[in-house]
This record gives sequence, structure tokens and C-alpha cells, in this order.
Amino acid sequence: MINLRHLVAIPLTFMLVLSAFALKTEAAYYLKDNKNNPIYLAGYGPYKHIFTVEWDYASFHTKLQEHYINFYRLWPLHGFYKDGEVISGKFQLIYNINKEEKCDLTSFNQSWWDDLKFLLADANKKGIYVQISLFDDCSLEAHSQFRWRQHPFNKRNNVNGVFDFGLSADNEQGFYNLNNSLLLYYQELYVRKLIDETWPYKNVVYEIINEGDAKGEWINYWVDFIDKEFDKYTTEREPIISHNAFPFYEPIYSGFDNPDIDMINWHAYAGSGKWKEGTDPEFIESLFKAHYGIRPQCYDEGPNLPEGKITDEIRAYARREMWSCFVNGGYVDIKDAHLDRRIDPANYVDEVLLDYFKYFGEFRESINFGNMIPHDELITSPLSGKIHWDMLANPGNDYVVYVTGNNVDDEAEIDIILEKGSYKVKWFNPKTGKFFPAKYRVSGEGKKLLQLPKFTEDIVLYITRINSS
Repeated sequence: MINLRHLVAIPLTFMLVLSAFALKTEAAYYLKDNKNNPIYLAGYGPYKHIFTVEWDYASFHTKLQEHYINFYRLWPLHGFYKDGEVISGKFQLIYNINKEEKCDLTSFNQSWWDDLKFLLADANKKGIYVQISLFDDCSLEAHSQFRWRQHPFNKRNNVNGVFDFGLSADNEQGFYNLNNSLLLYYQELYVRKLIDETWPYKNVVYEIINEGDAKGEWINYWVDFIDKEFDKYTTEREPIISHNAFPFYEPIYSGFDNPDIDMINWHAYAGSGKWKEGTDPEFIESLFKAHYGIRPQCYDEGPNLPEGKITDEIRAYARREMWSCFVNGGYVDIKDAHLDRRIDPANYVDEVLLDYFKYFGEFRESINFGNMIPHDELITSPLSGKIHWDMLANPGNDYVVYVTGNNVDDEAEIDIILEKGSYKVKWFNPKTGKFFPAKYRVSGEGKKLLQLPKFTEDIVLYITRINSS
């Protein structure tokens, strides 16, 4: 049995506290708190705003908290801003930079790190987890203006005279070379600084790399390094470490065989035009299914919300993504790419999509989801061309079925296998956050035929046991 370290948190309105314990007797679908209660991560937001000087993260956090959103990501070491923008004071880097627009890989910009700590403290107070990607493969790629050309580790951008990896560095001869002692020295300085500044903040998740081409040896090196650095400050709890298994269809290194990796992140169909494919319920099921119960999994970057106007169709796809991830036993993190270009994302987030998150969160927090796992086999009705469903269940107690498609002709039925007992049956509208007026009871055991109400796009079935008193 795999031993996993676990996240500890008190509900959203309280301070977060982390600790660790071994998971020995149950499937690992969720990170858990010190009372063994499950944590569900539902993410939405920008990725790069910590670099914007005087960003009002507190207002943004408050808006997330009000809508049951408790997760987003940050990238400290990157190549996404032009030097001139940093010199002008619009953005800031983790390193000090001189008038010649060059940084010193041994000298850190403490203002950036102080801002990060204030951000983490505010997020912690509001129940929000911040996933910090230590490294970013995208920033090592060739690009006409940004990415590796602007990266601090590129020789043209630092006073240290390193590193000349050519047009890109995302390879084992470049940034992923563990045999390059000088490279490793500067990388370790950075990661050591990151742990030194962030270890007290118990809402941090450390992701090794975003969309990395690095293999297992390199990933495992940094997992071990984080653990050792963390132990210098505390042995009462462990760092929470995640890894991005990329690409999703054939990961270079999945991370499932490293017990010190606590969560696996999946990226898929990241292009903004891939909403239909990237949020298809069957695709999301296939994303998680091969590794059900090994450890928590997160679909943490699907199709980007497009820049400009977000249509009702896109909102519907985003809603489908969050609910499909939930009933397939995984977390969800929806990236809104255009927010990265906004100085004040708190005033630019899509309000309708925020409401969908709120309805999703209110429903999720009202049920005992921690004892529920995917159980599609309990639905015996054949799938039709109009209808698809996935089930999350604790058989004999609670059943949640997410149904997509439409039933405008009021003809769809569903057969569900129930344990012996009496149950209340309710239908929930994820677009409005309200239950349908009609609810009824069923009793007995075995197959139960249920008539679906009329709906378009999606609907949620909730069946819960009626406890006799």
C-alpha cells in the first residue's frame, strides 16, 4: 500500500493547518485535514499576477472565497515579461535587476518575496490554497519575444555569465541537466530561497514543474530537495508536493510511483478553441480513471477561457468541466488566461462563471463527498446519443449523478442499483443552484427506474439515504 502525506485544513472561513499522516487503508481521492476530513480543490484565476506591482490580491481572494473557489497557481521563475517592463516598475522579478536590465542569480528581490508572503497569508486566512510551480517548461521554450529569450537563466539576462543553451533550454542538455553543477547551484539557490520564505504558510502546494519535458530522475531530485529543505524548519509536517504529468496521453514521467508526490496534475486541450473536446465528460473520465484512488488528481489546466467576451456556450463548457471532474473523483482548476493581462483581475472575472462555482461549492459542501468514489457501474441504463452520465457514490448512503445532454422530450429514464433502504431523490440545476420543486422517495434494493425531468445541457441527480429514527 502506498503511503501518502496529507494536507490539513480547517473549513474555508478559518485558518489552514497542515500536517501529515500515512494513508494505509483507503483510496486516496482527496487530500485530508487533521480530522481526516476531505479537502476539495476548486480553482479559477490568473497564473502570473504576483509579478504585477501593487496587485490587490486581497480583493481577488475575497471574491474567490465568496464563491467557494479555494485554489489557484503562481509561477515565480519565468520568461514572460520584457526587461523594459520590469525596469519601468510595472512588473517585478524574484531577482534584483540592474540598470542594464540584467539580474543577479545570487541576489533576490526581497520586495517580491515579501509580496508573496503577504499574498500567502491573506489566501491562508480565506481558505485558499496556492500552488507554486517551481519551474515552468513553457518559459524554457524558443519564442520570438518571451519565454527562454527573457528567462533569468539565459546568459543575455544575467550578470553571472550563464547559461548559453541556444534558442531553447527545455531539454536534458539544457535546464534539466543534473550533471551541470553550476546550473544546479543556481537552481538550488532559488528553490532554497522559495522554501525559506514559504514554509510557514500551510496553504502552499509545491508543483515541481509546469508542463515539463523532464524525466523522473530530475523530478525526483527536486521532490527530495524540497523535503530536505523543509525538514530544516519543521519535522511536524511535510510539504505538499504535486507534479504535472505531461503530456496527458503519454506522460514523460507520471509521478505515481513516487510516494512523496501528493497530487498529480493533468493538462489537456489547453488551446482556447478546444472547449468541446477538453470538457467532454467521457474524456474527463478517461483522464482520471486509469489512476483512480492511487492519490488525488487534478485537471488543473484545460482549455483556456478565451480573451475578450466569454459566451454562454463557453460558460456551459466550464460548468461541465467542474462537475465532470467532481463525479470522476478529481479536482478542477480552470485557467482564465486573459486575467493574466489585467492589472485588477478582481474586477474582470466572469461573474456568471463565478456563480456556477458558487452553486457547485454549496452543493459539494452540503454532502459527505469524502466517502464517495466513482461508481458508474451502478447505472445500468444504456447510454443514449442524447444523454451521458457519471456517478460518485457511497453505496447505501449517497449518490450523485451528473447528467449531460438534454431531455426536452421528457423521455429519458435511468436505472440505478441501490442498496436496501429508503432514499430521498432530488434533482439539482447547476445553472441556477436550486433543486427542482419535485422530490420523492424510493425504497427497497436493486434496480430503481427513475424518470429524468426535462432539461438542457446538464442536470444533477442526488439520492441520499433516509435514516430511520
